[in-house]
Amino acid sequence: MKKIYFIGLSIMLLGLLFLSGCGNKETETNTNQESELQNLDSTTATWPADMPKQVPKFTYGAITGSEVGMDSWIVDFENVNPDAMDKYVSDLKSGGWTASFMEINGMMTGKHSEGFSISGNYDKEYKVFQLIVRKAEPNSQPTGSTSVEENELSEEFCPKLTTELELTNEQCIAVALKTEEICSEDTGGVDYDSCLGLRFFVVLVEEHPELKDEVTKMFQEANN
Repeated sequence: MKKIYFIGLSIMLLGLLFLSGCGNKETETNTNQESELQNLDSTTATWPADMPKQVPKFTYGAITGSEVGMDSWIVDFENVNPDAMDKYVSDLKSGGWTASFMEINGMMTGKHSEGFSISGNYDKEYKVFQLIVRKAEPNSQPTGSTSVEENELSEEFCPKLTTELELTNEQCIAVALKTEEICSEDTGGVDYDSCLGLRFFVVLVEEHPELKDEVTKMFQEANN
């Protein structure tokens, strides 16, 4: 009888020890998971550690989030003043980039000779900015996309622009061709045809800065 009693007592003690161990493991697991989540939260709102060294850090706003993957880096900012865009374009140019910002549509574009492209979208009303960096891939034009002639980019814009601006048809077609080249390498996060429409005027002002005021006026009149 005593032997059965001691056996039962031993089994009960072993069971308690087992449950206690499980509880500790579960607590430890939960603690680790919480720690990982905290670490994840702290890293999503920082400048990506593996951002290409060619990209100057954007220091003109507060980072609200970042995402990295597939040879691309996306960083979101808030509290960005309008003059920050010109400052950052200057930083890019100092770092060997060709870059420009078009206030009309809030779009920034740039390219680096080492195979990187950069684009950004700025919302003046909310003072938010999204920066996108990509490692450019040659011949990355989406399947099914058409050439400038086929999608009639130059035919769509040039007849009107050559009559309202001091721009020849040859100059306008050259802008359309360059726009196609840029969008073939990197669409800036939009579909190919949207890229053509958005970037055409950015390239136009880049190639013919003397037309910036006139192009801006055209956009303002179109939005009124």
